Amino acid sequence: VITGPGMALRGPEGSLGVAIVNMERQQRRSLKHFGRGLFAFSCTIALFGLRAIAHLAPLKFVVLMSVGLHTIYMLHANGTDVARKFFIA
Repeated sequence: VITGPGMALRGPEGSLGVAIVNMERQQRRSLKHFGRGLFAFSCTIALFGLRAIAHLAPLKFVVLMSVGLHTIYMLHANGTDVARKFFIA
């Protein structure tokens, strides 16, 4: 349920500031959990690559590890870039 915009538009005096603070907090929380989910997915891909070693499938290992590690690297690089550009004190 998104109640922040309604509170900002129709709330009592001073509710705009409260709504903005709460919406920023929720946005940070949502992005944090989304990033954790992407990281977990990337780790899963890398672990499937490690599992391929047991079956002696070197090509599958290389492909899955490369995709998993590249995704983790890109998550970190892009996350750092977004955090730097949109820093909210």
